[in-house]
Amino acid sequence: MNKIKCSNCSNALDAQYLMSCHSCGSVLCDRCAAENGLFCMDCYSGLRYYN
Repeated sequence: MNKIKCSNCSNALDAQYLMSCHSCGSVLCDRCAAENGLFCMDCYSGLRYYN
């Protein structure tokens, strides 16, 4: 199985469990995606800052 790291928490996960940031496309695990509304930490921080 291919393992890919989440861009937020660096957990290595099977490719079938990964999601991607709606803004930049960074790889996210399901937990991080749920916490930040399908945005990586960088994009989520930017959204909070500008809104």
